[in-house]
Amino acid sequence: MRALSIGNMYPPLSLGGYELAWQSSVAQLRAAGHSVRVLTTDHGLGEAEAEERDPEVFRELGWYWRDHEWPRLALRRRLALERANARTIRRHLAEFQPDVVAWWAMGGMSLSLIEQVRRRGIAAAAIVCDDWPLYAPGVDQWTRLFRGRRRLAAPAAAVLVAGSGEVYGPPAQLPVAEDAPLAPQNPYAVSKAACDLLAGQYADGHGLRVVRTRAFNHAGPGQSDDYVVGTLTRQVAQAELAGHAEVVLRTGNVEARRDFTDVRDVVRAYVAAAELAPGAYNVCSGDAVTVRMLIELLSEVAEIEVRHEIDPERLRPNDVPEVRGSAERLRGLTGWAPQIELEDTIRAALAGWRERLRT
Repeated sequence: MRALSIGNMYPPLSLGGYELAWQSSVAQLRAAGHSVRVLTTDHGLGEAEAEERDPEVFRELGWYWRDHEWPRLALRRRLALERANARTIRRHLAEFQPDVVAWWAMGGMSLSLIEQVRRRGIAAAAIVCDDWPLYAPGVDQWTRLFRGRRRLAAPAAAVLVAGSGEVYGPPAQLPVAEDAPLAPQNPYAVSKAACDLLAGQYADGHGLRVVRTRAFNHAGPGQSDDYVVGTLTRQVAQAELAGHAEVVLRTGNVEARRDFTDVRDVVRAYVAAAELAPGAYNVCSGDAVTVRMLIELLSEVAEIEVRHEIDPERLRPNDVPEVRGSAERLRGLTGWAPQIELEDTIRAALAGWRERLRT
């Protein structure tokens, strides 16, 4: 199979967690013998090219979004951007001849690009990683040419919403199952909950094949240091490469327990869930570990001594003691279960930072 994978930001650039899952999906498809080409925006082109080693990653699409703002482009500039993107996609479709197009997060990009592919009758899968279906029609001048969003996708196409376990908020009981009420507690979680509800409405009201996944914490190679495993492994890798004999990790509450799954297992869950009937499906390990346990695992795979100190500035007064989900619904319907041990996840994340920092 030849897959063209398109989205707004691809590693090493990162805004949130979807980029890691996207990169992992590309790696897994290639490992299975498929040919995958990535087409993304030119955002951060210099920084990305400094680390780019994949000849099948093309950073060529124009992007409306710059620094979390939507520039009000004049009509002539909008036309130029859209026409350039249309030419770019047509060229890659002609050169690569994909069997399927996978759409990842499209925030800041014109939804009319999806229509370009749909008109050619190419099979497509949409992985919705944020609330871009909500705000895109308001900022993308070109989607206003369409009568409704339903025309932007074939009714039979599978749409997978890559949501978050944060939509549940503080758990009333453990483990958290899909029938728990949505109670998001921060703007990020609110946006995920809004997308989840919108996706459910499209499935119920328009008969579209929309599967909603709710992934709990995931980690793995390539993850940014905005996340706990990413920041811990980066600190260790930096100290190792600097020739230090030890590293002191400063964290907040190390007794908080969270449910971690390797991102490569998360991608496997997405693939399995995409074949299911519309509905909500948790993606999680079902086990909760403390940050202290993460540090202990990291000390076992590090090449130097790892010490730990509590930083009072990083303590949260209302930190939820434990979050743990149940993936029994997904497991029962597909047989999916995490295969990668947490120690191997930590080892791979550390190796990823070592390689990245060496370059």
